Amino acid sequence: MFFEMMCSCSASLQVDVDGPREDAAWLLLTRFSEAHVDCGYVTQLVKEKPEITKRFNLNVTPDQDM
Repeated sequence: MFFEMMCSCSASLQVDVDGPREDAAWLLLTRFSEAHVDCGYVTQLVKEKPEITKRFNLNVTPDQDM
């Protein structure tokens, strides 16, 4: 697998790996692209926002449960 990435801020990255190390290459490529969002190299990933929930304290007794 071979990747070459060049950003407008003059940063570049070349990756040439074999099969067993492809996972590490994907991590490195992801880190490079996330680091260059501000430069305009890539757009930011859409991330899931945490859902805000409320906590309710319910007191349930066995008699009320029937």
